[in-house]
Amino acid sequence: MVNWAIQFCSILQSGFPPPLWHGSIERKLMDDHCGTAILHTAALVVPLNERSRERNALVGILLLIFLSLAVLLHELPFTTSQDKFIAVTFLPHFYMFLAGMLMQRLKLFNSRLIEGKGFVWILVFILYCYLIPDSLLKPFIGKLLLSILTISLAYTFPLLAKKIIRGNDLSYGTYIYHMPVINMFVERGLTGTYSVFIYSLALTLLLSGISWKYIEQKFIRMKRKSLMK
Repeated sequence: MVNWAIQFCSILQSGFPPPLWHGSIERKLMDDHCGTAILHTAALVVPLNERSRERNALVGILLLIFLSLAVLLHELPFTTSQDKFIAVTFLPHFYMFLAGMLMQRLKLFNSRLIEGKGFVWILVFILYCYLIPDSLLKPFIGKLLLSILTISLAYTFPLLAKKIIRGNDLSYGTYIYHMPVINMFVERGLTGTYSVFIYSLALTLLLSGISWKYIEQKFIRMKRKSLMK
């Protein structure tokens, strides 16, 4: 419980006190900590998984609250150290989790506006980025549009991944291991060439595959209940 509370509040961070971090390795640790804090916070809203109009409305209200909080935190005149501290807590990012949760609850991935419309959403996102004038809400709305675009692309070619990776899910491993791999090359001064890109990509996929086979699959088999049910 104490460990949960510490990570939930993001009080203890690797690299504190300020300056919080100087290099990519430290930043990656901060990003992972932020992800952990979001997962711990998500435990509070998992009981809302039961589908009903009231529960959906509550998730929507929480989304608006945390979106407003993210905008407020973005505008408040924090010092650099304070801003970095807040950036690695769940507070400025949790609205994105709630947006994904709401889309999953409403099954928007099966919507005619999203399923099979990946290239349409690419165009919408590009037009939004280049044609909509800068404003306070633009980056936040842009992130929500990007999340819709990502889901739409996933359901535009739903069988493509099965044909390529044959049921293996390398997404989480790629997220976890890509920065350590990249930082290894950066620390050795190996940057800016196509060969480094290919080697880093290959090594990341290799580590992701090992993680999927020997770690992630074992834990997935231990799951008693899926959120999709």
